[in-house]
Amino acid sequence: MSKPYLSLSLDMDNQWSYMKIHGEEGWEEYPSYLDIFVPHALQVLEELDLKITFFIVGQDAAFEKKSSVSKADCRCRA
Repeated sequence: MSKPYLSLSLDMDNQWSYMKIHGEEGWEEYPSYLDIFVPHALQVLEELDLKITFFIVGQDAAFEKKSSVSKADCRCRA
């Protein structure tokens, strides 16, 4: 049986962006859950043999400390 045609995408708004829009203190420190979520998501997608497009906030892509995001980009393009 062939795989059905489908496009998957995921918008990954980070913890700090939710804190900012809700007026919570501490968002300026840019707290993140991407380093926990991205590796888990990639593992699940790999187990299911699925490809996906991740959309992230540009500020998160700019941070070197958000390394799992960069690794996800490289791994998904491979």
